[in-house]
Amino acid sequence: MDTKLIQTFITVAELNSFSKAAKKLGYSQPTVSQQIHQLENELHVPLFERVGHTIKLTEQGHQKLMMAQAIHHEMQVFITQKEDTYQGSVHIAMADSLCDPLITKHFQQFHEEYPHIDWIITTGGTFDMYSMIDHNQVDIVCTLDDHLYDMTHLVTNEEKIPCHFVASSHHPLANQKMISVEQLIQYDFILTEKNMSYRRKLDTLLAQKQLEIKPILEFASTQDICEIITQNVGISFLPDFVVEPYIEKHEIVYLDIPEIQLHVWKQIFIHKEKWISPVLQATIDYLSNIHLQKKNSD
Repeated sequence: MDTKLIQTFITVAELNSFSKAAKKLGYSQPTVSQQIHQLENELHVPLFERVGHTIKLTEQGHQKLMMAQAIHHEMQVFITQKEDTYQGSVHIAMADSLCDPLITKHFQQFHEEYPHIDWIITTGGTFDMYSMIDHNQVDIVCTLDDHLYDMTHLVTNEEKIPCHFVASSHHPLANQKMISVEQLIQYDFILTEKNMSYRRKLDTLLAQKQLEIKPILEFASTQDICEIITQNVGISFLPDFVVEPYIEKHEIVYLDIPEIQLHVWKQIFIHKEKWISPVLQATIDYLSNIHLQKKNSD
């Protein structure tokens, strides 16, 4: 039902006149008469009794007027209400490696700015997160993987992230140059879970060289891997943003492996058919403004 019909009905009933209602609404009198006739047809009840040049509400008209006024009030609230406070929840799926830089280090600031927005965080692999967003189980997905693009998802932010082999600053390879892959894989490794993002890319590249790394420890938490690496236990392969704090403290160093140059992409995306509420937009904007790299990398 056209809301204009409801407005016309209320105005005619209040002024008790088609001509006065037409003047107030900026319509011609025939247009007002036509709208009331259309509304009566849709409701299947007569709204006005017409006697000569006067009109008055029928009994059904009085009942419908109360309902129309209630509907009109709710519509006005819906149209004119400004959202002074952002309130609601956003379900975010993200790669485990992104939880620390995107959530742990920044949620307090976000919460101070938007105290009535709640975040629900679910971690998972890229394939699982794609399934979740396609089935409307999450609102936003943050991946750390290959550069992904398709027609059903809208990428709201992306950033290219280099990955490197790292070891303790006291590791035997720490100060060596031009280390071969064959030499590298003779040492112990601590890696993220198999088939996960940059670990999958590394395994694929090594397989092309007919090589393989058998880690002594597999761990989902990149922060825990870094802590173990600082104890001079093994080598790892991690995104630069994960190890930068340890690099700055000279606890961990990049290893010089010219044969392997890999990167992944941090991408934030939603489903293209998803309605972007103010709450969702605030979350997208906030996450998109967090840059993982301190400087651009080629």
